[in-house]
Amino acid sequence: MAELFLITGATGKLGRVLAPKLIAGGHRVRVLTRRPETARELYGDRVEIVEGDFSVPDSLPAALDGVSRVLLLSPISERLAEDQIALVDAAKAAGVRRVVKISGSDWTVGTSLSGDAHKKIEDHLAQSGLEYVAVRPNA
Repeated sequence: MAELFLITGATGKLGRVLAPKLIAGGHRVRVLTRRPETARELYGDRVEIVEGDFSVPDSLPAALDGVSRVLLLSPISERLAEDQIALVDAAKAAGVRRVVKISGSDWTVGTSLSGDAHKKIEDHLAQSGLEYVAVRPNA
């Protein structure tokens, strides 16, 4: 059976581009979303949908159960670091092997509120023991 991918942010702008690519590649995909109706409209039965939120710790274990890889993506907010770090910790506890984090652009890391949050998350990933990569889009 194919590995199970969890995508966070699958109903957002970038998630709507990335999720179909994984689906088209034949991967099993689960999405963690606060908007399950939107996910159903976008993906129908091509994905598993788990309603949840980074800031609701009890919603994370169900989203991560059986997952081997996470695509970590969420909108910029004041809770960005806190929320994504909670997901990283839950992923480690669930036995996830690899996290792909969509991060801030190189020029924002260390120079802005969102860039600083992304750096904090990347540092946490580096110390988590999880296999990870941080993708820093440039524009």
